Amino acid sequence: MTVWSIAQLERNTTDGGVIVAHWRVTAEDGDYSASSYGTCGFTPDPTADGFVPFESLTEADVLAWVYESVDKDATEA
Repeated sequence: MTVWSIAQLERNTTDGGVIVAHWRVTAEDGDYSASSYGTCGFTPDPTADGFVPFESLTEADVLAWVYESVDKDATEA
């Protein structure tokens, strides 16, 4: 089983835009487990369509951004 999560977010206090997402992925297979931790940087634009401020984000929103920034399949492998 593989589980992705967001460990921490860093944001601009002026506009609520997320600038860094700290992520973790953990995989378990019977007696064995492995994990990886990383960060993704972003340049938020509060004037852009689809901008979501910090207080309105869900973990699923941020994980979608992370999946666009990392090679998800290779990380899980």
